[in-house]
Amino acid sequence: MEEDTFDHRLKMLFESNPPDLLKRSFNNIEQGHKEEMNALCPDWRYAALISAYTGHLSVSVNSESRVVSRDPPIFDFLYRSLLEEALRSLQPMNNVQVWRVMKVALETKKKILSYLNMRKGCYIRFPQFLSTMKKRPSIEDLSYDADDMMNHVFFEIKTSRESSLRDIEPIVAVTFPSRAQSETEALFIRNTFFKILDVQAVTVRLEEIPRSEVFLEGTHDFWEDQ
Repeated sequence: MEEDTFDHRLKMLFESNPPDLLKRSFNNIEQGHKEEMNALCPDWRYAALISAYTGHLSVSVNSESRVVSRDPPIFDFLYRSLLEEALRSLQPMNNVQVWRVMKVALETKKKILSYLNMRKGCYIRFPQFLSTMKKRPSIEDLSYDADDMMNHVFFEIKTSRESSLRDIEPIVAVTFPSRAQSETEALFIRNTFFKILDVQAVTVRLEEIPRSEVFLEGTHDFWEDQ
């Protein structure tokens, strides 16, 4: 039987020519923050995987999550599985409120709100990892003016008692000190389910549904642009 340990998958990942961003995350943490990251994660390499994601590796990885293919690129397949394992090692953020902001063109905003409004009361699934803020964003936080804010969709999300949300702010603060004051980041493991509670002019209220309670029938995939 083929070996399926974390070390084996990590070895395969690096043999698949990973981006320089991932290599830099591993090197930087190993050289300067290994002990600090071990205090945050069971394994400092978990922190390196999470750090690389927050360093904008997320764009390519989440794009691949939307591609329906029986043979996904080996790097993306392995990285997603390793990142999920790293996130699951962290404490879940049960029964909390978090926020997500999407900046989109006005016409796209109308389509998103219409799409969600027609499915009010239904389940949706985010097939990619979903980054959120732990505090309600303000105009000052986002550095946008009032008119610009009208081209945004705000998601207010209540997590479940068995949440897939993980607090990665401490890792972001160590690896990206310049972002520590401006971001309070928490990340949902991919394929998390939500119920659409309400859709207003600029705000969508969602409630996370524990995976054990989700009936796949009638579930809609939500393909969010990054």
